[in-house]
Amino acid sequence: MKKTVKFKKLVPEAELPTYAHDGDIGLDVKCTSVEYDRVNDVYIYNTGLACETGGHMGILGMMKSGIYKKGDCYLTNAVGLIDSDQYRGEIKFIYRSRVPIWLRAMHEAIKSWNSRSWWYRFTHNFNSLYEEFRSIYVECAVSDYAPYAAGDVCGQLVPLTFDQVEIVDTQDLSETERGEGGFGSTSEHKTKTTTRKKSKKSKEKN
Repeated sequence: MKKTVKFKKLVPEAELPTYAHDGDIGLDVKCTSVEYDRVNDVYIYNTGLACETGGHMGILGMMKSGIYKKGDCYLTNAVGLIDSDQYRGEIKFIYRSRVPIWLRAMHEAIKSWNSRSWWYRFTHNFNSLYEEFRSIYVECAVSDYAPYAAGDVCGQLVPLTFDQVEIVDTQDLSETERGEGGFGSTSEHKTKTTTRKKSKKSKEKN
């Protein structure tokens, strides 16, 4: 049985999320506008949408796999979570470039400097390059590094249902082969298991 999620358009240009293909888990969502927050060096994508889910149902906000084509950016909260029957504000995707703004500004300044004539570069000193860097840093966000523009699909929404769990305080947990093995222990356990099986087969042949 299909679950229902209600979406409210907060601005006229907002578009409802859609499945790009049959069998997709995530719904593509487009942004209506983008803002740059210089203090936190992030790009804020507004979708113009708010939503309401049924009981014991939430929504995950995730990146699209094609983000690698859009520059070295990532969602600041990795995966966003809209809790069941709680949040009614606008759905937003917030991206940050792994390249800090000062480095982006310097890159743009050097590109601008290199595009000038050799005579200009010969007659102007390092201070001119520094002033150009300051101008780019102060006046703009170097928008070439923003992963998406208004109207683009800026992420995907993944609805999921869940059951709340009962928390039990106990002193006894069942034993497993992995036990207290932490990071990387799964592959180590598989290697040991495979080695034991090979050893057992070798003994049986002999």
